[in-house]
Amino acid sequence: MEKKSISEPMMTLKDKEKIRGIVSERRVQRNQEISNIEESFEKKISRLKESLNSRK
Repeated sequence: MEKKSISEPMMTLKDKEKIRGIVSERRVQRNQEISNIEESFEKKISRLKESLNSRK
């Protein structure tokens, strides 16, 4: 039988912290994008309601 060596080094704590930071940053960006989309949607709904009310 062949002995298989580990070709990839073990992930260090520093690597894990770096990845955690990147993931956290992406989460913040994604949440901001979602907030922007929600805000835009609410503005459009508001304008639509105003438009419908003005036609009555």
